[in-house]
Amino acid sequence: MDSIANFRRQAALDELLGQGWLQHMEWLREVDSTNSLAKRWYTENEDQTPALFAADQQTAGRGRGGNQWWSPCGCLMMTLAIPVSELPDDSDLHPQLALVTGVALAETADVLLDNSRISQTQLKWPNDAYLDGRKLAGILIEALQTRSQTTGFAIGIGINTQINWRVAPAQLLERAVCLSSVAGRTIDCETVLVELVQQIREQLSSWRERPDEWLNNWRGRCLLTGCVVRARVGESGEVVGRCEGININGRLLLRTEKQLHSLAACEILEWA
Repeated sequence: MDSIANFRRQAALDELLGQGWLQHMEWLREVDSTNSLAKRWYTENEDQTPALFAADQQTAGRGRGGNQWWSPCGCLMMTLAIPVSELPDDSDLHPQLALVTGVALAETADVLLDNSRISQTQLKWPNDAYLDGRKLAGILIEALQTRSQTTGFAIGIGINTQINWRVAPAQLLERAVCLSSVAGRTIDCETVLVELVQQIREQLSSWRERPDEWLNNWRGRCLLTGCVVRARVGESGEVVGRCEGININGRLLLRTEKQLHSLAACEILEWA
C-alpha cells in the first residue's frame, strides 16, 4: 500500500474514532472473515462495543446460508459488532436488523453516487443491495453471545466499491456491479466506510426511537415488488407468487392464486 493510500486510510480511521461512537477498530490486510474475527474478539471484549473490523481481503468470506462471498481488493468488507442496547428494547424487532441495515446501505450508495445516476439503489429481501439489476452488496447478520445469551450482533457487509472486473469470476460479470463503475469515477473504500458507518448509526438511532420509520424507505426500494418470485421454504417446499413487498414485521409477501403467504425465512430462487 502506497503512502497516499496509507494516509487516506488513517484519516478515515481517525475520523470514525473521533466521532466517539466506535470503541474499537481494526483494518487488516487479510482475514478469514470479518464476521468470524468480530465473533472471536467479542468473547473477551464485549464492553468495548460498538467495534468495527475491516479487511482488504477475506479468505473465507461467507454470505447468508453459508454461501461464499467473492472478496477481492476493492470490495469493502466490514463487520460492526454492536451491543443489543443499540437496538430497540423489544427483542421481537431484532430480526429486522438486516432490513434496517439495508436501508443504511442503500442510502450510502445513493449519497456517494450523487447525481451520476437516475435510479436509486434497490433492496432484495432480505439482505442484498442492487443497482440496475445487478448485485452491489450483501449483508450477513450473526448473533454475538456471552454465556449462551445473545448480547450483541455482528453486522457483516460486503460492498463492491472499486473492482477490477478483469480478475472477476466470469459468472459475476453479468450479475454484479460496483460503485466506481456506476459513478464513472473512483470511489475508494475509505470514503464508503465513513459514510456507511454514519448511515448505520443514524438508522439504528431512528429505529430505536421510531421502530416503523424505516419501513416505507425499504418498501420504496424493494426489488421484488410486482415480480413473480419462486422461493424455497424449508428443506423441500416452494412458493411461487407475485411479490407484494414486505409487511410491518419485515416478512416477505407472496400472493398465489389461493392465498397471501407471509414468509419470515426462505431462499429466493428466481424472480421475473
